[in-house]
Amino acid sequence: MRYRILPVLLLLASAVPAAAQTGAPASNDPPPMRFELVREGPAELCGTSCREWISASGAITTDTTKEFEDFARKRDLRGAIVVLESGGGAVSGMALGRSFRRLGLKVVVGKTVKLPPSADGQQRATFSPRATCASMCTFILLGGVERHVPPEARLLVHQIWPGNRREDATAASYSAQDLVRIQRDLGQIAKYSVEMGGDIELFEIAMRIPPWERLRTLTAEEVTRLRMSTGPNPFGAVPPGGVSTSSVPTPTPAPAAPSAPPAPRTGASLGAATVVPTFKETRWAAVEKAGLPTLVRPNLLTIEGEEVGTFELTFSCGETASSYAVTYVEQRKPSDAKIDPVTKVVLYIGSERIVFSVASSEARSLQGDLETVARGTLPKIFLRRFLEGDSKSLAVATTTKGDVQTSIRVGNTGLGQAFPLMAVPCAQRSS
Repeated sequence: MRYRILPVLLLLASAVPAAAQTGAPASNDPPPMRFELVREGPAELCGTSCREWISASGAITTDTTKEFEDFARKRDLRGAIVVLESGGGAVSGMALGRSFRRLGLKVVVGKTVKLPPSADGQQRATFSPRATCASMCTFILLGGVERHVPPEARLLVHQIWPGNRREDATAASYSAQDLVRIQRDLGQIAKYSVEMGGDIELFEIAMRIPPWERLRTLTAEEVTRLRMSTGPNPFGAVPPGGVSTSSVPTPTPAPAAPSAPPAPRTGASLGAATVVPTFKETRWAAVEKAGLPTLVRPNLLTIEGEEVGTFELTFSCGETASSYAVTYVEQRKPSDAKIDPVTKVVLYIGSERIVFSVASSEARSLQGDLETVARGTLPKIFLRRFLEGDSKSLAVATTTKGDVQTSIRVGNTGLGQAFPLMAVPCAQRSS
C-alpha cells in the first residue's frame, strides 16, 4: 500500500480503523453449534443398512445445551450416535456432555458431509473421520457412554481464560474476581472429567497450554491412555443387507449422571493460561531505534506454558514504499547444559506466511543464554489487516537445530495508537 502525503492529524485519524473506534464486534466468529438428525447415503449404496446419527457441529455457546435439550425433547435419541466437530467455546458446554451421558449417547469425532438432494428431495450425508474437536469439545466428548476418535481426527486442548481477553491475554487487565471465576471453573472441569470416566491427566495437559501458544494435539497414545477413545468405530463396514448399529437404540441407557453444579459464569472460554509475563510493557509502542520510527512489542516465550525466554518483535520503515522491515530478537534460557541455535523463524498473519532470514543465533552470556536475531520484509497491506482486526492476531513460530518448536500469538493491543507514529514518517521518507 502506498501512502499519499497528507497532514499529520488526518493520517493519525485515518490510521485507526472504524471498528477500533466504535468497538464494533468481529464478524468472523464461527457459527454456533447446530444439531441435526441425518441419514446415510447414497441410498442405493447402503440400502437397508443406511445409518442414522446426530450431527453436532459448530461453536459451543451458553445456549448450546438448551438447544440440544429442545432438540432431544422432540425425538427418542436414547443410544444414538453423535458425530461431533467443534473448535470449542463456553465452559458451560460441560452440561452438554452430561446430557449426552444421561441419554446414553455414543460420541464419535467426525464431520457430517451433506450430499446433494436426491430426486425425491431427500438430503442424505456421509461420515468423514477428518475432523477436529478442540478446546471444550474435547471435554464434551467425555460425555459419550462410548467414545471413538478415528486416527484421522484431531483432539486439541488448551487452558481457560476470560473469553473477551483471550486474543491478547498478556496485554489485558484482570481483577481478583476474574481469578476467582477462573479457579471456580477449573474445579468444575476437573470434577466433570472424573465424573465422566476420563483421566485427570487430560485436565493437567490442557492446563499447561496458555492462549498465546498454539493448541496442543493429543497423540494417538494419549487418546488411548486417557480413555478418550473407548469403543469400536460405529462407522465400520456393515454387511450387505445388515442392520445399521447406529440406528438401533441401546436397550438400557446409561444411568443419569449426577446433577450438575451451577453453570459457570459466562465470559469464560476454554483456552488460556496462568503464566504472568516478567516484563512490564505487553502492548505495542512507538519508539525510535537507530534514528528510525519503530513499532515494538515485547512478548513472553513459552513451551507448554513453561517460560523459556522472551522476544521482541519490531516493525520499521522498509526499503520500499509498499513494505515494512520486521526484526525478531529473542533471548532464550538454556534448559540444560546445551542449547541449540534457532534455525527458522516464520511470521504468520492470517493466511499469509513470511519466512525470516536468521542473521545470528548464539550464546551471549556466561549463563549460556541464546540470543537470536532474524529479519524479514512485511507488505504494508498485511500489517494493515492486522491493525484493522481482519487478522485478530499474528503468530511467530521458531524451530531450533534440535527441532524444538515454539509458536506464540501476538495481539494488536496498542497498535492503533502507535501505528501512525511510525506510518507517517515512513510515508514521508518514501515520498
